Amino acid sequence: NINLDIENISNKINLNIIAYNVHGLENKHFHHSFFEYIEKHEIFILIETHVESKNFFKFDNRFKNYNTLWKSAGRISRFGRGIGGSVCGVRKDLAEIGIRHSFKRYEELDIINLKTQNEEFEIIPAYLRGANWHQDFEQLVNRFESDPINPIIIGDLNIRIGEEQQNLEEILFETFPYGLEERNSMDKTTNSNGRKYLEFCSNYGLVIANGRTVGDEEGCFTFINSNGNSVNDICTVSIEVLKYIERFEVEEQIWSDHFPIKLKLS
Repeated sequence: NINLDIENISNKINLNIIAYNVHGLENKHFHHSFFEYIEKHEIFILIETHVESKNFFKFDNRFKNYNTLWKSAGRISRFGRGIGGSVCGVRKDLAEIGIRHSFKRYEELDIINLKTQNEEFEIIPAYLRGANWHQDFEQLVNRFESDPINPIIIGDLNIRIGEEQQNLEEILFETFPYGLEERNSMDKTTNSNGRKYLEFCSNYGLVIANGRTVGDEEGCFTFINSNGNSVNDICTVSIEVLKYIERFEVEEQIWSDHFPIKLKLS
């Protein structure tokens, strides 16, 4: 009985996971409301921080309640800001409720491993940068050749997948109590990278949460600027993770041209 399973684990897992392309973190240092927002989540993944390793210390106090894993921004010139960069955070007090974590690195992928009394999850923060998309994607594929346990891919994938991946009705009824029969999206466009990612999902039994979960019934845009709107910040999970998902949503925040995407496990 799936509903009974969820009730049995509700005291062990109650996690809000956010992934957010912030388009620069140092320019938010004095925006207290931004860090108050981040603090509402047990796990955060911030992408495109533009923060180089020499400046990580500036955020020690901001993230004092989290164990963090940074990836330095790179440089193509000694002038201007760095490019890329990320930081992942896991609340230190999760250990008090029996949720342990560790950070790992596989090739260039940062990985958050979570363990509860009964379950294990592998959260893969993803940023498939447009200029380096195929190489980044290949690293992601390589990780799945090692059979990760209960994987959750979440981040800015720089893909367009329209309303694809509609053939999961049987799975939805059996294992996804908070899922929708059809996947919807405000973004109707599919591109070649998106089709390649959909093939990857099919090969490894992965389900896209955007537009298919309570909280994101319409498949909201995750990126809006003067050049157009799209859904390219994506959450993808293995079939085994579906029964733990209570909600997925795109939250309209003001600090970037991307919106944060949020996954709730319970």
